[in-house]
Amino acid sequence: MPIANLLTIVVAVLAAGLCVVVLVRLQNVATKKDIEQLSRYAQLGRAKVLIEKMQSVTKGETKGEIERLLGKADNPAADEWFYYLDQDAGYVVSFDGGGRVDAVNSWKS
Repeated sequence: MPIANLLTIVVAVLAAGLCVVVLVRLQNVATKKDIEQLSRYAQLGRAKVLIEKMQSVTKGETKGEIERLLGKADNPAADEWFYYLDQDAGYVVSFDGGGRVDAVNSWKS
């Protein structure tokens, strides 16, 4: 077998292996639910999604639960996390000393 044919086979096997690795990694990164949520987020816009999700925040939830629900805060501090709707309005989630939601308030400047 000529060396060119052997190199072609080796390259094809390596490319196929790389494709399998990429597909496996993609499956671990984004689930169907994640993709549906991103699609909805893109259709509605960040502000509408944030308003909708804020309505489900309840007193006593942990910081981890809030981050899973709302994502990372735009301006997090130890006892208050700010989420902006735009440059002039948003929400502040206040936490008690134990790191649990104490209150959620909207603000507008």
